[in-house]
Amino acid sequence: MQRKRKLIVKGYFKFKPYLPFIILSLVFVLGVFLGSILVCKVDLLNEFAADKLSEIYLVRSERNFLTILRDSVLSIIPFYIFLFICGTSVIGAAITPIMLLYKGFIYGLLSGYLYSAFKLEGIMFSAFILLPVTIVSVFGLLLLAKESISFSYLMAGICIKSNKPLNLYTNFKSFCINSGLILILGLFAVLLDVGLSTLFVGYFNF
Repeated sequence: MQRKRKLIVKGYFKFKPYLPFIILSLVFVLGVFLGSILVCKVDLLNEFAADKLSEIYLVRSERNFLTILRDSVLSIIPFYIFLFICGTSVIGAAITPIMLLYKGFIYGLLSGYLYSAFKLEGIMFSAFILLPVTIVSVFGLLLLAKESISFSYLMAGICIKSNKPLNLYTNFKSFCINSGLILILGLFAVLLDVGLSTLFVGYFNF
């Protein structure tokens, strides 16, 4: 019995470093679930999803590299910047999960609307264009959210204890470096969006 308890404790400590990432992933998935359900039940959300999809499709149907690139950058990179700013705030740890819930909710709205309105064609559009870009960009956002929450907790601890840790500069430098590296995933998602849109959007007609 004692040996079993030790194994459980040991397994917990091995699992613990990944716990924040898993919890944040579940928050995003919850947003997707809520969005995909509510889009079929709330007319206002259905109209929003229709307008958003129309905007996405019209930009990409032009097959203009710079136009798609600009739209993709504006739809992906600001979330990375927002999470970085959250990390430097004492309330960032509370705001970050809300942002991930919102991101998941929007994707849920779009994917739910695509299926309900266009059936197989909607599923294919999601699978070939939306889903791959979302996987890459959200994976980066989850990594950055984990870093953001960790540094936000550190900032909150400074305010509560009213003392400055000697390694604050080192921690902030590490946070900036990690954020910069994670941003590469966001930039890759942008290029992936441009590439997939250019290749496949011509096969769809919404």
